[in-house]
Amino acid sequence: MIWRAAAVALALGAIAVAALAWHVWSLRRLERRWAAIAPRVERLAAMQEGLRARRAWLSAEPEQLTLLHTLTSAFPETGSVWARTLVIRNSEQTVQCVGLARSNRDCLAVFEALRQTAGVQDLQVVQVEGGDPIQFTLSYHWQPEGAR
Repeated sequence: MIWRAAAVALALGAIAVAALAWHVWSLRRLERRWAAIAPRVERLAAMQEGLRARRAWLSAEPEQLTLLHTLTSAFPETGSVWARTLVIRNSEQTVQCVGLARSNRDCLAVFEALRQTAGVQDLQVVQVEGGDPIQFTLSYHWQPEGAR
């Protein structure tokens, strides 16, 4: 009877040790697999963060695309004016653009084109400075047609 109890206890101990060994083996196997894919996961996480930071630029919403098209249409096609920074605050639909122009005439042409554009309201020339190139900052409220 004691032998039988000892054999059962030994069998249960062997099962527990086998289960623990299988668990440790499985854990190590999963850790090796994670180590193999960790660099790719880190690269994807960095890409995801970059996408979050540029989400407005990647938007396919018609309002955002119309806003960007309106601003870029005011720039001459010759490449004499370019934007350095563009900030769009969606809550008030406020657009702020910091850009550079090769001449004062080109800079004024952008302001005038925006002033005559439907949907651009309260256009303000915040700053104009420098000579070659001229740095400018402008801001306006975007009120697309039909959203009144």
